[in-house]
Amino acid sequence: MVSGASYRRARCIQTVLAGAGLASLVFCFPLRAAQTPNAADQSYKQAVQALQHTQWDTAVSLFEETLRLDPHRAAAQNGLGVALGKLGNRDASVAAFQHAIEIDGRYAEAHYNLGLCLEQSGDLEQAISELKVANQLKPDYVDAQYALGITFQQKGDVDRAVEFFEIVLREDPRSAEAHNALGLAYVQKNRVLESLAEFQQAVDVAPEYVPAYENLASTLAQSGKFTQAAGVLRSALAFEPDATELHFKLGHALRAAGDLDGALRELMPLAKSRDSAQVESEIAATLRTKGDFRGALDASEKALSLAPSERSAYVTLGLALRDEAAYTGTRRARSERHLPSPKAKAHYNAGSELLSRGDLDGSEKELERAVQLDPTYAEAHNLLGFVLGNSGDLPAALKHLHRSVQLAPSLAESHYNLGAALWYSGQKAEAISELETAIHLDPTFVEAYSFLGTACRQNGDLERARKYLDRAISLNPALPGPHVDDGLILLKTGQHKVAYEQFRSDSGPGSGRCGTTTSNQRKN
Repeated sequence: MVSGASYRRARCIQTVLAGAGLASLVFCFPLRAAQTPNAADQSYKQAVQALQHTQWDTAVSLFEETLRLDPHRAAAQNGLGVALGKLGNRDASVAAFQHAIEIDGRYAEAHYNLGLCLEQSGDLEQAISELKVANQLKPDYVDAQYALGITFQQKGDVDRAVEFFEIVLREDPRSAEAHNALGLAYVQKNRVLESLAEFQQAVDVAPEYVPAYENLASTLAQSGKFTQAAGVLRSALAFEPDATELHFKLGHALRAAGDLDGALRELMPLAKSRDSAQVESEIAATLRTKGDFRGALDASEKALSLAPSERSAYVTLGLALRDEAAYTGTRRARSERHLPSPKAKAHYNAGSELLSRGDLDGSEKELERAVQLDPTYAEAHNLLGFVLGNSGDLPAALKHLHRSVQLAPSLAESHYNLGAALWYSGQKAEAISELETAIHLDPTFVEAYSFLGTACRQNGDLERARKYLDRAISLNPALPGPHVDDGLILLKTGQHKVAYEQFRSDSGPGSGRCGTTTSNQRKN
């Protein structure tokens, strides 16, 4: 299915003044003043006219006046329910339809309207009951049969829905809405060919019925026929050229079909006309496919700035960062100045092994021996600085980390560890500079993005912090720290719901963070 798109239901069921024509009205005149029936008739006619001209408030007043003059007029209660429903007063609307039914239990239109209101409020069982009564009272009541199909579909009883849509189509084979609804039911039953046939019939009988085009395109895309889906969406745009959702869906279909320039022609004007995380995320995915990794990064980050919960943007951001690293050949560059001496390498390996076992003292001794044997061994200086930092000797750690950076400026881990040591020694500006060098050298350096996000948050630079944290999350969604920091920033900016979502993402084992150098420095 086209990403970000959804199937369009056949018709939004709305309360209508069913059977409002004067010939179908049921009058009950009270035995009082002779002028009352004429006054009630006149008021009722005016109310119906107001309803037809969408003058809802006026219609309510006139129907109420009609009922004051003639309290037993079921049609006026029905009309009052319609007008109240249009004004959004659903409870009062339901009450009016119920009063109409109390007056005349065989008033099919009132049962129908009550059923529609109940469907909209989610009471599907009672809605079905009322709609069935309407259909029993009027066996050829196509609207009630259609509404029953929609309601059964909402309930999840697709087989019953299909039955009613087929009944409607036997009565009216040219009902585009019924063909469309039946197509949706077939989609639910995974009967793809039948669904395509029904959507196509809906388009054939009503060429301007856009929901059928959308559903036809979605089904084609779900079947992998993206070029055909794009053609269908272009046909829909001929009828609704300003429909932004259609342009978005067309952009996605074109990207999936491989027409990247065409996709951008659809998406870029949307991005200029309005802020939309969904559009920016789709642009990011398209640019990444084109190989424009920097553009993909920018669009992904804009999407996340607009909607922090736009998960597709996180995915594209992470992929673009990895693509950029692979393309530029900067993935975790190692020192290539020289090969260490065999003895120095042996001590380095021994120190690394002892560190992995938690033996800091033993590791420190081996690494010191390595740098004594080979003073230009950048990796050994880096790892020794890491060990010293974890042991709490920041001055000594800084000395070796500075030396590692001097010897191997392209070693991202050295810049990261130096940045961490500088941060904990209070040199915050210098720390951020080193950390940013680390991510420049290695665009996939998750820990560096996470540390930078935390550092910028603590410095009050929330926008910059969000950027780094989003990158960390995109590269490793399971890493708890960035979710916590991102959530704190969102709380500060008043985005409480999205903040809660980020906190919920930080729920795995080992989610606690240690506020010491140990938790943030990194080995080679």
